[in-house]
Amino acid sequence: MFCGAGLPTARAEVRLPKVFSSHVVLQQDKPLVIWGWAQPNETVTVTLASATAQAKANEHGEWKVVLPAMKAGGPFLLKVTGSSSIELEDVMIGEVWLCSGQSNMEMGLGMARDAQKDIAQADDPGLRLLLVARKWDPLPQTNIDGQWKVCSPKTIAEGGWNGFSAAAYFFGRDLRQKLGVTVGLIESSWGGTRIEPWTPPEGFAATPALRGEYEKLAPPHDLQNAAALYNGMIHPLCPFALRGAIWYQGEGNLGDGPRYTERMKALIGGWRELWKQGDFPFYFVQIAPFNYGGNPQAEAEFWEAQAATQAIPNTGMAVINDIGDLKNIHPKNKQDVGHRLALLALAKTYHHDGLAWSGPVFKSLSIKGDKLRVTFDHAEGGLASRDGKPLDWFEIIDANKGGFVQADARLDGSSVVLSAPDVKHPVAVRYAWSMLAEPHLINGAGLPAGAFRAGTVPARP
Repeated sequence: MFCGAGLPTARAEVRLPKVFSSHVVLQQDKPLVIWGWAQPNETVTVTLASATAQAKANEHGEWKVVLPAMKAGGPFLLKVTGSSSIELEDVMIGEVWLCSGQSNMEMGLGMARDAQKDIAQADDPGLRLLLVARKWDPLPQTNIDGQWKVCSPKTIAEGGWNGFSAAAYFFGRDLRQKLGVTVGLIESSWGGTRIEPWTPPEGFAATPALRGEYEKLAPPHDLQNAAALYNGMIHPLCPFALRGAIWYQGEGNLGDGPRYTERMKALIGGWRELWKQGDFPFYFVQIAPFNYGGNPQAEAEFWEAQAATQAIPNTGMAVINDIGDLKNIHPKNKQDVGHRLALLALAKTYHHDGLAWSGPVFKSLSIKGDKLRVTFDHAEGGLASRDGKPLDWFEIIDANKGGFVQADARLDGSSVVLSAPDVKHPVAVRYAWSMLAEPHLINGAGLPAGAFRAGTVPARP
């Protein structure tokens, strides 16, 4: 019948999935799909503000109505009537974002920097929270455990991993303050998980590089199996109207390298196909530097794969290599993580003018004698070092001898000029190309440049 449909209900009364409850936020400016269960062939009437719609339950007791798009506002009463009735109070129309990923998304506000101060200040009726309980399943599910709560010092610290997601909270708080409407956050995350369990079968099917994985896809029998978390924690939310999604995951897939780009295509494309809201915004976090041990370049190759995901329409990446912790895979500064995700949304989704939303991004490389010139986009306000120290983590290589060596870096407008005493014929550059890299290059807005490499690296024995 529709995404979210399921098995016949054994009870006759009218029911709603738990993604609908009192204090719910419904997405403004989009048709509002409301669905649930009732007696087979029963007529159900749904009323919200001045809008009313009816539907007849099918032979399995499933029904769905679509209410017209509404502007931000509320509180409203949502009433569902059949052989019995349901009334949801304090229903708001505003902006709704799905917040998903592994432990750095799951990490609650109680574990973040300045936790007690931020918890005490989290009294905001205009911010609403839905924490989806952890659940994986072999088959797509129709419901979740969880309910919408008004954000307060009490509710922000309840459940989850030391409370509601800190990264999601700071993202939502920024949106709330800038947009002036109610913001609803749906947290659906699970620490230590790979990307594959969050990906629907449709995503694998539509990604040629992963077709072999799709063809081997069997009913999941483990948390980390493909589609297992999608079945339990994403499918039941669809087709609840969203503005977009934020994603913080990757540590579990670190060894994938370039293949992670294909995995992101499958995840994003799969979710978009299921929601049928077009290419809804999808913003994600590039994982922080951390001493994983082993090959120090493995994380740099993974960062490159994450950055390549931005070729997918309506996506964006928050770089956080300046706010990590090499000794802690869960950096405590989630304020800036949420803020940088919010900048992406405010600039790219809500079209707020004059916002810098990206750090410097590699644009071009030119060679002149014994020097390389690297030019950057998003260099508004000029390039700088975030602490005034000499720029580091730029490496160059000679055409004829040796490997990559540390370069002297000189700022020149929107460019960095690179040289090294023993490199007479430089041909390639790499930046922050190590899991230990906490580099210094920023733009005038204080946003950092991410890892990149460019040029032609000569073959060496």
